Amino acid sequence: MMFPKAQLGRNPAFRELAHGKPCMLRIPGVCCGNPETTVLAHSNQGVHGKGKSLKSGDEFGVWGCYTCHTWLDQGNAGREEKSQAFAVAMDRMEAELLKIAGDVLAKKRDRDAATWALNRLVEFYLS
Repeated sequence: MMFPKAQLGRNPAFRELAHGKPCMLRIPGVCCGNPETTVLAHSNQGVHGKGKSLKSGDEFGVWGCYTCHTWLDQGNAGREEKSQAFAVAMDRMEAELLKIAGDVLAKKRDRDAATWALNRLVEFYLS
C-alpha cells in the first residue's frame, strides 16, 4: 500500500528534548524504564513518511528507552502490534508535549521544540 510522503521535519532541539525523559512506549516485559537511555524513536509507518532508507519526521517520534526502541525497530512483534503500541505512545507523547509547551518555567528552547512538534502534528492531522 502506498502512502503520500509527509513533509519531513527535522528539529535538533526536539530530538535533544528526549534526553533523560521517561519512556513513552512502555512495552510490557521489554521496557527497562531507564531515562538515561531515552532517545527519540521515530515512527516506522509509511503514513508518517517512513520509506526504505528514509526516517519519518521528528514530529512522528516518541521518547523511547533503549530496549523499547530496539523492540520497535527490530523486535519480533508484528506490524499491527507495533503500530498500536506506537499510537498509544504518541498519545502519551502529545500530552507531555502540551505540558512542556505550556510550562512557563521550562526552558524556552524546550517550549519552542514542543510547540514545533505539536504544530506539525496538527498540520498533519488536518491535511
